[in-house]
Amino acid sequence: MSRPADDQRAPRDRGFTLVEVLVALGIVMVLVAAVLPLLVSGIRSNDIARAAAQSKGFAQAELERMRNLPFYIAPSAGDYRDVFDRYFRNVSTPAAAAQCGTTGNHPTPKTTWTGYVSASADRCSWEPSGAFYRYVRTESTNPELKGFVVVVDTRFLSDTTPPTVIAPYTGYNTQTVGKSYPPASQASVTVAVFQASKRLREPIVSSTQISRREIPAARMSSTLDVTAVDLGTANTDGLPVTLSAGLVKLAGELTYSSTANAVLASTTTGAATGEQAGGAGITAAAPPDVSDSQDDESAGQLNGAGCELACWGNTRRSAVALSAGNALPNAGSPTSPLQAILRDTVHNGLSLAAGAGAQYRPALALAPSKGLVTMHSGSDTNPGVSGGCASTSSGGSVRVASSGWLRTTAIDDAASPLLVESCGVARTAPVSVLPTTFAPDGVVRITLTDAKVRCAVSGAAHAATASVGYTAAVEVWGPSGYTTVATVTETTASDLLATVPLTTPVGGGHTLGDYISSWSAVSSSEVTKTAATGAATVNVPGIISLTTQPTREDASGASDPLSSVTVSVGVLSCSAADAR
Repeated sequence: MSRPADDQRAPRDRGFTLVEVLVALGIVMVLVAAVLPLLVSGIRSNDIARAAAQSKGFAQAELERMRNLPFYIAPSAGDYRDVFDRYFRNVSTPAAAAQCGTTGNHPTPKTTWTGYVSASADRCSWEPSGAFYRYVRTESTNPELKGFVVVVDTRFLSDTTPPTVIAPYTGYNTQTVGKSYPPASQASVTVAVFQASKRLREPIVSSTQISRREIPAARMSSTLDVTAVDLGTANTDGLPVTLSAGLVKLAGELTYSSTANAVLASTTTGAATGEQAGGAGITAAAPPDVSDSQDDESAGQLNGAGCELACWGNTRRSAVALSAGNALPNAGSPTSPLQAILRDTVHNGLSLAAGAGAQYRPALALAPSKGLVTMHSGSDTNPGVSGGCASTSSGGSVRVASSGWLRTTAIDDAASPLLVESCGVARTAPVSVLPTTFAPDGVVRITLTDAKVRCAVSGAAHAATASVGYTAAVEVWGPSGYTTVATVTETTASDLLATVPLTTPVGGGHTLGDYISSWSAVSSSEVTKTAATGAATVNVPGIISLTTQPTREDASGASDPLSSVTVSVGVLSCSAADAR
């Protein structure tokens, strides 16, 4: 008899017996029982470590946020935020007392715990001694804190060594004028970060100090800001376009070190699209000392559209000398002033228009080939300026000129000891506003004959001098030619243009009001001039300012309000201060 086929298999092909399987399972269970606690402990440890790292990150972020805020800004300065507007707002007590719990079992802090904690009030174990302000941030108001709560305790500290805690004065409130000033120049900050899920039984706590960063007082300073002509309108897309001529901006200062800066621009233009261009100009700073030769540049334009938008004639920027050695900042000098000049009538001197395809209002009879504002072709002016800070007839014929300098001398200077001086002068040939077919040189012409400002502090007594002078004329076209309607000087006590009727005929069957929306001439009361021991300032707003009526039509045939042109002639300011 033969054996069954199953009994003929080799011994190694047989399966495990039930006993063997049970033994193997027993061994596996013993090993799992031994390893599982270690595995669970490792997972829990990694989770806690990750939570701790996140908590430290939140704490560091909160401290950096505080460091990046200003130490103090007065409420009267505007809607700005300093560090105490959030972290030590007032002396109002919390809406709810803190429920601190016990070590290893702290409840999650709530926003109602925010408020002032006096020196004698209860506090949690992680919080500092003395009076402080508790600020609680949670996920409900700060989504980036998902699963975490941040508590910031802020105390005021004295400047002594070691510092002591200072309680805020009665009525302290960062939102109230006169009660907002912090009672100390430094503060202690304690940041505690909790995890709402309680993987961390104790908060992660970080502490630091922040202090007022004192801005060093300038031992001396001087500034000059001159703009001869400033124009603006909007292109056919409704985007602003500007064109300015004769810009001189100078600044000198002595704090820890001595610096001198200069920006000169014979012409500069720009559009809201980001396009920019300009004539001869420079931006320079000392130290190191700067010495640059005169620069002449040919006529230019804002873009490839020629004079359809903005263009200008040949320009010049004077030689530039800046120095800041021996703690004496200087920019130019009375004998070599820094100048920005529009030289001739190429491209009508300067021209501002609305761009290609502009549909100007037919009723205005404008001459768009000349632009909306240009320079009159029949007159000129001179760029000269005297050492006494006054315009002169030297320097040849130009269309627009601005000049100036900053001067600082030493205590032992032989000619002018201890002098801090800034001087600026601006002049223009006639500026033609809205040339038309019947008034090709403009319905209105503005001439800045002369404008000058000077600020100086001199001598050991730091005697201050602030002086200003200007003459500007406004002409209006009429049936018999141009008539001068206002001659404005520094002694003019009222707005002379306010009395000129906009019903005045200007030719072509039009009145002045068809072209001019508003205009004004500066009065002496609008010019700021101060001179006190050690400091002098002068500020002249636009001597002549006007806004035209809309010059274009929109698609429906209605006047486009964005197409008005603004003109400002003669904006000057200076300052000088000396505390050496």
